[in-house]
Amino acid sequence: MNSDVAGALHTPDPVFRSIVPVLVRLEHALFVAVSALLWVCAILTLASTVPLVWQMALGDWTTAALTATSHVLDRILAVLIFAELAYTVSVPLRGKMLTAEPFLIVGLMAVVRRILVLTMSGVPGYEGVGAQGSPLELVVLTALCLALVIGIAILRSQTLARRFLRLRAR
Repeated sequence: MNSDVAGALHTPDPVFRSIVPVLVRLEHALFVAVSALLWVCAILTLASTVPLVWQMALGDWTTAALTATSHVLDRILAVLIFAELAYTVSVPLRGKMLTAEPFLIVGLMAVVRRILVLTMSGVPGYEGVGAQGSPLELVVLTALCLALVIGIAILRSQTLARRFLRLRAR
């Protein structure tokens, strides 16, 4: 039980004390439902990728195969995004504190996914979905990718510094 809930349970108002545990249970139920839906989306996306991989294995390596390969990569990255989001949603259920790093990782995967789609659009004969983009979009996405990587590096360095200081204090 987090400290806000524990503090709320010690308030003198009995109605408030009876509502807080119900709200906490509802919050947990919502996290479980969202996590389950994200896993269902990931599994369905992965299952729909299998026929594409099979088609690529049996087909000739032409421009159509290149398009199919990019679709497989796009779907695999979508599965990774679903899995990372499901993990992020389930963190509070395990009693851990929610941090920014999982969200930065999801953002980085989404940006990389879009960059791959845009760069594949430069290949002759590629007919991918959402491949129309400008060079400016590619520059902005590259800068965003760099910013996300720097943000992840800063968060990890702070975490390592805190661990080092705790070990040193012992």
